Amino acid sequence: MRTPSAVVVLGLAVVPVVASNCSPDNTTQNAAADVATGSESDPQAGRNSNDVFSQLLENSWYLRTKDGKAQLYVTELGHGPSVVVLHGGHGNNFHYLVDAVRPHTGEARFVLFDQRGSLMSPVPDADIGDLTAEMLVDDLEHLRQALGEEQLVLFAHSAGSVLALMYFQKYPENVAGLILSAAFPPRTEGGIANWLQGLRGQQRELREREVEIAQAVQVAGLPENPEDDTPKESYMRWRITGQAPITVIDLNRWREATGAGSGVHYNPDVDSAVYNSWPEDFDFLDVIRARATPITVIQGDRDFIGPGAPEWQELSQKCPQVSVTVLPRSAHSAWIDAPDAFREAFREAISVTRRGATDGNPVGCPD
Repeated sequence: MRTPSAVVVLGLAVVPVVASNCSPDNTTQNAAADVATGSESDPQAGRNSNDVFSQLLENSWYLRTKDGKAQLYVTELGHGPSVVVLHGGHGNNFHYLVDAVRPHTGEARFVLFDQRGSLMSPVPDADIGDLTAEMLVDDLEHLRQALGEEQLVLFAHSAGSVLALMYFQKYPENVAGLILSAAFPPRTEGGIANWLQGLRGQQRELREREVEIAQAVQVAGLPENPEDDTPKESYMRWRITGQAPITVIDLNRWREATGAGSGVHYNPDVDSAVYNSWPEDFDFLDVIRARATPITVIQGDRDFIGPGAPEWQELSQKCPQVSVTVLPRSAHSAWIDAPDAFREAFREAISVTRRGATDGNPVGCPD
């Protein structure tokens, strides 16, 4: 366990993409409409036309944690084989990932939930300091049992990829496949704290796009002088100048990059508590090499968490079950910057997890 510190992992809890604030393309709308038609095996699936959030509300339920200290808010979207979704954060909320999975609701049943301590799965303030990554891992195993799934396919984003890999390390036999986006590396050296300093450098670079940011502010119609902002305009300005630059490359899509760092969607105290429970370094290589479990990494070439995922690319040269897709001109929320390419890569990843272990080999990486 890490020594507790005042460091908060700024920026890892990115970004609730609330559908009501978005302008989904026709493909996304058609995908939602496809779900609305249902199927012979599940005629009720998606019966609310394009109203995805009505489906999420209708399918919601609570799962009490094994220690009885929290209730996890769980919901489902789509129909087909199950894929459990792990949001970033820690302390974030799952809603921003709805747009990432929505085009695939005719291919899979996505199980989305707020992790312990997050928006709709809160814990008392007095208990936040006791939260650990190990708790979240065991909560995920409890969810698997409640779902009645022998194995899980996990789609994880940002810090959720750490949770997915920790779960894989502890319960390798319970994982059928991993789909990771904005993925942390499979191993760090020299201390997580030092590695995170590199992330902050990447964030600074993305936030220094002064011309693009100024243009986005102007297009949004905000006052020239920030002191003239209304409360609403002030928050809009923060989204354009503070959040969107590290989340998307195309700042004209800033409305789709909302929420992280706000009190509504993200609890920094939860983030800090869970971060402080991380080990000094990550090393998931042994379990990855020992098993043929398919792992797909979908990474933006300008994601502040390892642009292009070089460590994963190197590993993929040795381990046939690991594949990496790098999306050009894409940042932390690659499905916003490159929707078509992300959709294609995600669809292939789902297909790969259904095919199972690479070539049927019991061992992932040949000697």
